[in-house]
Amino acid sequence: PKSVPHERSLYRYGATSNNDNLYIIGGGNTLVENENGGDSQDANQILKYNTTLERFETEAIMPNRKFFADASIVNDKMYVFGGSESMDHLGTDDIYIYDMTTGSINAAYQMPTNVNHTFTSTTENMIIVGGSRWFDVNGDDASFDDVDHFESFLGIFDTTTNQFTELDLPFDDINRNTIQQVGVNGDYLYVVYGDTEAQSDGLKHYSVQVANIADIR
Repeated sequence: PKSVPHERSLYRYGATSNNDNLYIIGGGNTLVENENGGDSQDANQILKYNTTLERFETEAIMPNRKFFADASIVNDKMYVFGGSESMDHLGTDDIYIYDMTTGSINAAYQMPTNVNHTFTSTTENMIIVGGSRWFDVNGDDASFDDVDHFESFLGIFDTTTNQFTELDLPFDDINRNTIQQVGVNGDYLYVVYGDTEAQSDGLKHYSVQVANIADIR
């Protein structure tokens, strides 16, 4: 592999790929340390990496800025889920459907609740959406700087019907633990779960939960 420099400072973004193309969703495309709480004014962009010119180009403009929002592509449509509009904003329930053929974005669909940080993976026409909701000490929705504890979230979006179904989770969130990633391999869903902060040994500890896709549809 080789390392290729580019003009973007990327942080707190989502990412997905299709064929030979890499896409970056929102995040700190131009890092501003002292303005807007470190938020990027370009965080409403979907960027496409041009492998020939070895640089990012603007693929589309989303209705709002997005941080911590992940996406997946099914049948030439990109689905962007949740995330936050800035570091000092609460999570959102938005589902953006970007038609990669026409260039249009449909923002008419929502998840059943706000989700601050999302991860996605696909199986056939279904998108698995995992992530976390953030709460302050009073149990109210929190922004990035006010998080006291987390609540894991898992659901399935059916791209043929545009219906979202939230799933029950077999574990309770304690000690600031939450879902850290989701992935599909074959007939199985893998959910990475664990610490958001290092424990007394200086390490973050994770477990992997496994489920048969047929059991959660």
